[in-house]
Amino acid sequence: MTLIHDFFHAKNFQGFQRLLEGTNDKKQNGGASGAPGTSGGYRAGPLTPATVSFDVNARDWLGRTVLHLAVTSDEYSDYLRLLLKHPSLNVNAVDVESQWTPLHRAMYHANISAARLLLQRSDIDISLKDKEGYTAFDVYNSTVNGTKPDTSDKDAELFTWGANRNAALGLGDGDDRVHPDQVVITPKEALDEDLPLLQRFSPIRIRDVHMSKLHTAVITSESAGNLRVCGFGSGGRLGRGQQMQFDLNPLPQFDSTIVSVALGQDHTLAVTKAGEVLSWGLNRFSQLGYVVETTSGKFDEPIQAAPKKIVNPLKKEVVIGVAASKTASACWTAEDVYTWGTNHGQLGYDKQAHPTQIIPRKVTKFSGPIIAMSMTDNVIACLMRTQQVECLWNDRHYRVNFPVNAFPSEIQPYRPPQAVKASHIAKLAASEDLVAALSSNGEVFTFSPPSVSSEHNNDGNPDVRHPFQPQRIWALRKKFSSVQDVAIGPGGSIIICTESGHVYVRIRNTKGVGKNFKFQRVPYLQRITHVAANSTGAFGALRVDFKPKTIDIKGNTLAQDLATVEPFAKADGSQEEEAVAPAFTPEEGEEEEEREDMDLAQDIIRLRALLAVWRQERERTTSSGAFQLPARADTIVQIGKLSFPAHRTILACRSHPLSKLFGDGSPTTAAEAPSFSIHLLPAKPGPGLGITKISTVKVAGITPLTLLVLLHYLYSDEVLAIWDRRINVGLARDCEGLKVDVGRVKSELQMLARALVLPALQVVLEAPVKRVPAPTLPRDLGALFDLVQVEELGVSEALKPDVVLEFMDRDVWTHSTILRCRSAFFSGLFGSREWTERRWTPEGVLRLDFKHLRWHVMQYVLRFMVCGEDREMFDVLTFVKSTDGLLEFMFEVMGAATEFLLDRLLLICSSVILAYLDIHNCCYILSEATHYHAVELIARVHEYMAANMESLLESRFLDELPKRLLEQLSAFIGARQTEKSKFTRTSEYLDGLLAKYWDWLAEQDIPAPIVRSMKSITRESVPRLKVSPPASREVPKQPMAASSLTALPQSPPPSIRHRPSGDELFAMDMQDTASPSNQRASLAKPTSEAAGPAWKVADAPRVDMKTLMAEAESSRPGPSGSPKYVAKKSSTETRFQAPEREAGPSYNPMFPPVTPTKPQPARNPNSPWRSASASQRIGEPSPSSTSSSSFPSIRAAATSTPTKSPAVSGPPSGGLSMSKPPPASPHAQQRSGRQARGPALPGLGPIINPTKQASKSAGNSIRVASGKAWMQPPPEPVKPVATTKPAASMSFAAIQAQEERSAAGSSVKDKRTLKEIQQEEAELQQEADFLKWWTGEEERMRKEEMAALEAFQAQSQSQGGGKGGKGGGGAKGGAGMRQSGGGAGSSNAKRGKGKGKGPGRDGQSNMPQSSSVDVGPGGDVKQGGGSSTHKASAKGGGKQHQAVGTTGQGNARRQARKPSNQERPPQQ
Repeated sequence: MTLIHDFFHAKNFQGFQRLLEGTNDKKQNGGASGAPGTSGGYRAGPLTPATVSFDVNARDWLGRTVLHLAVTSDEYSDYLRLLLKHPSLNVNAVDVESQWTPLHRAMYHANISAARLLLQRSDIDISLKDKEGYTAFDVYNSTVNGTKPDTSDKDAELFTWGANRNAALGLGDGDDRVHPDQVVITPKEALDEDLPLLQRFSPIRIRDVHMSKLHTAVITSESAGNLRVCGFGSGGRLGRGQQMQFDLNPLPQFDSTIVSVALGQDHTLAVTKAGEVLSWGLNRFSQLGYVVETTSGKFDEPIQAAPKKIVNPLKKEVVIGVAASKTASACWTAEDVYTWGTNHGQLGYDKQAHPTQIIPRKVTKFSGPIIAMSMTDNVIACLMRTQQVECLWNDRHYRVNFPVNAFPSEIQPYRPPQAVKASHIAKLAASEDLVAALSSNGEVFTFSPPSVSSEHNNDGNPDVRHPFQPQRIWALRKKFSSVQDVAIGPGGSIIICTESGHVYVRIRNTKGVGKNFKFQRVPYLQRITHVAANSTGAFGALRVDFKPKTIDIKGNTLAQDLATVEPFAKADGSQEEEAVAPAFTPEEGEEEEEREDMDLAQDIIRLRALLAVWRQERERTTSSGAFQLPARADTIVQIGKLSFPAHRTILACRSHPLSKLFGDGSPTTAAEAPSFSIHLLPAKPGPGLGITKISTVKVAGITPLTLLVLLHYLYSDEVLAIWDRRINVGLARDCEGLKVDVGRVKSELQMLARALVLPALQVVLEAPVKRVPAPTLPRDLGALFDLVQVEELGVSEALKPDVVLEFMDRDVWTHSTILRCRSAFFSGLFGSREWTERRWTPEGVLRLDFKHLRWHVMQYVLRFMVCGEDREMFDVLTFVKSTDGLLEFMFEVMGAATEFLLDRLLLICSSVILAYLDIHNCCYILSEATHYHAVELIARVHEYMAANMESLLESRFLDELPKRLLEQLSAFIGARQTEKSKFTRTSEYLDGLLAKYWDWLAEQDIPAPIVRSMKSITRESVPRLKVSPPASREVPKQPMAASSLTALPQSPPPSIRHRPSGDELFAMDMQDTASPSNQRASLAKPTSEAAGPAWKVADAPRVDMKTLMAEAESSRPGPSGSPKYVAKKSSTETRFQAPEREAGPSYNPMFPPVTPTKPQPARNPNSPWRSASASQRIGEPSPSSTSSSSFPSIRAAATSTPTKSPAVSGPPSGGLSMSKPPPASPHAQQRSGRQARGPALPGLGPIINPTKQASKSAGNSIRVASGKAWMQPPPEPVKPVATTKPAASMSFAAIQAQEERSAAGSSVKDKRTLKEIQQEEAELQQEADFLKWWTGEEERMRKEEMAALEAFQAQSQSQGGGKGGKGGGGAKGGAGMRQSGGGAGSSNAKRGKGKGKGPGRDGQSNMPQSSSVDVGPGGDVKQGGGSSTHKASAKGGGKQHQAVGTTGQGNARRQARKPSNQERPPQQ
């Protein structure tokens, strides 16, 4: 990996920038070396990156350049911009694995911003293919749905290019085109402004295109006169009076609807919708099918200028298709084939007997009906209904056999599944004696007949007996490359379009190397479904645009919104949500019965709500309490003792008699019901806030339920048909106690409909069951809105408006009741008493300032809000002159809809805009839709742009799009890519497998990876095994023993900084931060290389800010309990991480566990020693004393075996334990900055490997304060502040959170769960019990030692002094033993010295009974708890184990023995 890769992975942007800019400066200064002393050139300092020589195109171990890595995400956009500025960058570099260029990777990862930057480079090559033959755009198209064109869509756009000889391109001029240009079809005449917008501005689409040598014809999507022609008009081929025509114009005075067309060189054939054949043009070869008489003279050409029907034999036939060549014509019906013109042996009858056929004649040589035909001057090729190809040539009939495989029959090549299916010929094309056949699986064959002269001279030649020998020119390699259409151009050139929508032209290879022909892709063309060509070099293609899904217009209509403010339904102040639910809007495609059932269910819900209101109002009249009008109601409708609030405006505008009632007080009666009447009672003063008075209307002669049903109809245009048996059966229980007569309710409603002049209600009441009335509410409110604009203050009191909207160019009067129910903006505005209280005038009018809005736009917004108009109000806009003007106006309306929170109007505007979306305005629409937050429109535009991304990037349409919009587009495309390829782009399947089999996986013994150190292990970097104290720096001169290498730990780099690789010597100023992986590795193994000799206790890891931050990233506590797999949703690198554990060591993906242990039931927190191995003996060092940063020897790790019992020791070599460790030994936690080497396996003591060392002077090798060099390092007493967890276990984030909680005090809420709190309390109690027990043990041991000392002193005094025996010696060979002497003498052993006091006895140890001596494997000596009266030392090249007794020189140290069951503290 190179230096530039290191900076990129470490996200060291400053170093990355300085590295690139340094090389740029050198290149811009002529490659000067920058040596000091040069003048005028670039001068670099000794530490600047300019002195570094590196290759910006260097590759990593996977063959990727930095550019390959930078284009995969928007996160690296700054790095990408720096790279693209480098002059030596190779933007077309391919990787080793798939030969992907950076553009391939950018498109695969949907990084549109990076792709745009790459395409802005002039040296980019978009035609490069990977190993599988995919270009960058092919890779993208394979990841997103919708990029392939829809072949069933017949409405397309026409693009032409090539030689414009004879004005065949139809582009309005005679210039040739190198690249395709779109042909725009103009309407026949200027369209009226009163026409609908879709008819005025929708472009005319092309259904089919045909090209000949002298003219071009297209069939359009117009309903009549849909044939357009252009080209050289001499000879009548373009119709009457046409000469040279550069545009595609309609035939004059031609109104027929054409479904098929065929072009000869001088004439045109067309088939009408009725199956008739029309022909016109030059009849020089009798190819028109009838006789054309000349009037001027015998040398005049027979020209038919106007289309004429071919009658004679085709009079009763329905023609399906036609074909034409220069000298002849043909047509076919469902059963027969007809030909006419000059016969060269291809017309199906004897050319000698019938050299010219003037009128159509039936051909009998074909074996059956045909479905397609193509013809030249010498041959006719027909595609039979049996999917066989038959040809007529030189008065003979042939059947053409196409090769099945491209290889010889004895070779069986691999064929894709789609090619193995039985393929057949689907289309034929012909030009200049060359015939092309397209198979159903997308392969292309060509064949041509031999010359007539060779046929006469070689009658016995087998090639003449089978003159048509097809050759495969396009083989199926991939499904997206299968051919959909083919046409023949000049000189044997062939144009095809593939399933992916791309166009290829076969041209002659002028280099002379390889094949004679090659296919070349035509740029700037995508989504092509049909191609055409002529013999002069003109080409055409039909492009089908992507059609996004339509926008569903959701939201309430005016009637549904007005139903939500029914004040009589809110008389109690609280109404159930289901009672005011909007009317059910059936989804498109639902059955009629289902919609009817839903309507009945909605009626039952609303009737239950009205019955509840009736019951509550009846109970209210019997109780005391003031009545308050909800929803700003200003009218009370009384019926008996019941009162229901309402709005005067709604009642008056819905019924003319009610309007008169509020105006002059005229009562309303009914002749058929004398008891019925509606009277106006004296008004009461209003509460203010725009309500100046409260009107009271007295109704008599009807039931309360009838009145409620009528009021609901006036507000919502809905009739609740309680008389329908399907409804009243469901209301039987709700009607108990209310005396509801459904027949009377219906008759009373009929009477009210006649009295109040409600004709729509009268119509539906005539039916015995429920019927939906015609909507009249939008009409009535629209009439009210128009009325108050004309007579603001002259209208009746009931219809008087109370709100004035002040716009830029006029004031508009309206009613607050309608505004507040239609817009959440006005609902909040009128609902704020503080804001509106001082703004209401004494007359009850509120003026609102909206002078930033124009009435030209707001009239449509108010027509939607107040008048209830919907999408139909945008069907005709007479003031709009173009599509651009329409889009600008609709976005202005959308802005007002967004301001007033009109969601339905926003969707309506989005639907109108979407109808005019194309590839030229999609960026503009996306920008505006994002500004107004039109979510549905944004999604549709994103869908459209994702399908056309190749065209947008290749044509540079995205260059001006803001980066923010590009990022949103990239995110959308990325989501669509994930939807299409969930298995490969997500880890759902893998996460499911890991979660399913996690228990099994945890039991497997998976080897841990060995992390390579940054520095190679050399003789100088290996720590020496020394006997001298830490202050000594002397190095032994003798060679180090080989066995000592086994004791060396595999330490990571000394710091968490990531060292740049390469031969860089002056990059120290550019080194910034390390990669997270190296940080995690360093935290997992914090032992440094400078830790000193192996026997020396390692220093505690240094904890700084970077360490805490890295720990916060790599070590996070997980949920307590048994291990469970948690899926990682970040990147693929973290998919295989094991679950994190709360109490265990921090999990690191770089160090997976070697032997995961199965979780066991929870133990007693007061019994930490129970988790120890059974082999651990009393008095042995606790395994928990081993620091997590110290590493056991390789030999010990190799002998480790998996165990299912809960382990309490440190993690095994190479991995981390998955079990929760017990509280650490206090002696192990307090080492004055040092950590002791622990055992490699649970239950085994420290390992001693004595080897020979150089002798040193006593003053340099032994210090009295530290004891003898061969003594075991002494444990130190426990500090009160010691905790059971290492310091590094608390992350930086946890420290910050703890400080914030302590600063906030009791105001901060503890977010821990009850289980976590209980667990923490249990741990604290466990620690307190352990310390209490430890203190007791120390006191007991101290007393035993004092007693043993007194007994020893007494024994020494009784025996007297003497020469001591031989003391404890060293260990020789594989096993060592210890001897202890007493008295004042001394004893010597091999390679060891000992001193003692008192009378000695050789070879014996004078120790109390409480001590124990063990000889471990390899000569390891282990001493148990109790008092000792000796000193022993072993020197050698292996390990040194020190034991210090209570007497003699040195400090007294002891190890706690394992207590018995009686001595253990009580359990909680």
